[in-house]
Amino acid sequence: MGRKLTETANNDILQEAEIDIETPDIERLLRAEELKREQIDTDLKREVLENSKQDRNARKNYALMIFGFLVCFMTSVMVVVFLSGNENKNFELDESVLIALLTTSTANVIGVFVFVVKYLFPSTKEKY
Repeated sequence: MGRKLTETANNDILQEAEIDIETPDIERLLRAEELKREQIDTDLKREVLENSKQDRNARKNYALMIFGFLVCFMTSVMVVVFLSGNENKNFELDESVLIALLTTSTANVIGVFVFVVKYLFPSTKEKY
């Protein structure tokens, strides 16, 4: 009878010791998983930041290229209008052609300007 009580007591002590040993292991595993999750979140935020920087640089480059194109386009339209109005040259355009040229060039400039503004300053922000 004494042996059974001793064995039972020993078993109880061993089970408690196993629980004590397993608890820190579980806590360590949980902490490791939490650190992995935090690292993934940090990596994701870093990628989002890098993408935002690249988007800003690309938008800036495209805006400068479109601005240069519009300057060249409007300069060429002004040259055509000037040459058409200059009576000393042999360059003459009909009045309806000049009206169409000025109307379409104005519409193109306004359209490109609206496109660039909408691209550079989007109305809705993406949520990450």
